[in-house]
Amino acid sequence: MAGVVSALRANALHETEMDAAPSTAPAFVEFSDVCKSYDGETLAVAHVDLAIGKGEFVTLLGPSGSGKTTSLMMLAGFEAPTSGDIVLAGRSVSRIPPHKRNIGMVFQNYALFPHMTVAENIGFPLSVRGVGRETVRQKVDRALALVRLSGLGHRRPTELSGGQQQRVAVARAVVFEPDLVLMDEPLGALDKQLREQLQLEIKRIHSDLGVTIVYVTHDQSEALTLSDRIAVFNGGGIRQIGTPMEIYERPLNSFVAQFIGESNRLDGRVISRNGDRCRVQIGADATIEARAVAIGDVGCSTSVTIRPEHVVINPPPGGWDNVLTGLIETIIYHGDHARAQLRVADSQVFTVKISDPRNASALKTGETVQAAWRASDSRALDPDPAAGAAP
Repeated sequence: MAGVVSALRANALHETEMDAAPSTAPAFVEFSDVCKSYDGETLAVAHVDLAIGKGEFVTLLGPSGSGKTTSLMMLAGFEAPTSGDIVLAGRSVSRIPPHKRNIGMVFQNYALFPHMTVAENIGFPLSVRGVGRETVRQKVDRALALVRLSGLGHRRPTELSGGQQQRVAVARAVVFEPDLVLMDEPLGALDKQLREQLQLEIKRIHSDLGVTIVYVTHDQSEALTLSDRIAVFNGGGIRQIGTPMEIYERPLNSFVAQFIGESNRLDGRVISRNGDRCRVQIGADATIEARAVAIGDVGCSTSVTIRPEHVVINPPPGGWDNVLTGLIETIIYHGDHARAQLRVADSQVFTVKISDPRNASALKTGETVQAAWRASDSRALDPDPAAGAAP
């Protein structure tokens, strides 16, 4: 996660506050006001609008019960929308059965046939489509090479590691050249190191094939690593969609700010506003300046978010819009960085990420320090993370 965040931060310095202009190309996949209810009352998916371009890698990210998997199942054809429409390659598929959608699917549990060899598993989608034996063999060999399993086609799935089995599942999903590949938490059963390796493999395969991929995960780091764009779900709807950098650096509400990565949150009250900046009272007597992203009128409550890596402890004087006095409670060494947890502004918790952990050696628990950052690195948002939920 640390490497991903560093890359996002470096690239973000070259971006403006505005999101990238939307593409004018026709959508390859499109959800239009899609709703799903299982009981006729509660919406598991609430008014989802989503357009995905051909060849894009889009991740549906969110906590359990947020609507991301149900949305994927509707796109796959395993669930039907209660209302709204889903379009794939220019035609409505809302009432078309799964086997007629030309979609490849990768599941968390691999879903391989244990009685078949690896080659037979990969070739199965071709066989059921009536493809000739020699063509099947050629396509299976190419798919094995794509996922770097050449020479293992004769084995059974039980003779492979978990990571190898998932590569077989990916090969099976792409061997028949589908219009779209859907992946539902495909790496969730793997350990951290193997999961990170396969993330890079999936990214390479996407680049090699240029196929459109819709990917579901609750893992933020995975979404940031893989995606062209991320749709953040909560409460059945999309709370924000954008590139990984936009989602991380420019959250539009408190839910996204708190769910993606790590973020400090300081609760306060708006005391003035000047254009796109506002001043917020934090605690009894501290005030800070922030970007006014999603706030009410002067006097309204707000929450200000600041990423820990944007804060400096005991900086040289000058050039800082915000300086808070804090008491160090803990200092934790993480190898490539250190984290200091402070209490600021009436005992609100505040974390500072120290990129060079050697600089943390001079800090002591119980010490009073100054925490400083620029107003452009903080965002004043709705005060309640639940405000990002669907109505």
